[in-house]
Amino acid sequence: MAKVIWNKQAENEWRRRLLYGLDEFGQTTAIDFVQRTNFVIDIIRKYPMIGSPEPFLRNKKKVYRHFHLIGPLKLIYYYVESSDTIRIADIWDMRREPKRQVKRIR
Repeated sequence: MAKVIWNKQAENEWRRRLLYGLDEFGQTTAIDFVQRTNFVIDIIRKYPMIGSPEPFLRNKKKVYRHFHLIGPLKLIYYYVESSDTIRIADIWDMRREPKRQVKRIR
């Protein structure tokens, strides 16, 4: 199974979303968010190419993929085959303007 590394942007966005869910919707929703995240990470660790290529990032050197996380959120990642590593790049809210989110990916 592939190793998973979160970058700071993705980690901070995940924490922000977790705290928002906890504050607005309660502990059950926060627990669901954590469990869904763990489920998605387990899937992409086993099958790194399972996510669809992210169309808004097709002009990047790396092939960024996305996988639906929960609600309007999707996990953005890329796979480094040579080191069998998945790099979690960001978490996007699909309701937001894509161009603004693309700018967060370096």
